Amino acid sequence: MNLDQIRVEYFISFSDALFAFSITTMTLSIQLPTFSSNITKSELTRRLGQLLIRP
Repeated sequence: MNLDQIRVEYFISFSDALFAFSITTMTLSIQLPTFSSNITKSELTRRLGQLLIRP
């Protein structure tokens, strides 16, 4: 294996790590909605649908 090939592999590994870090950071910033414990199935479905359809 030549030196140029090793440098390319380091760059690919670094970009993979940067992508994984970015995805992890975005996942940690997701805020989950809070619902009351006695919510009905139809109300839960309606409210979750509103969250998914938001522009």
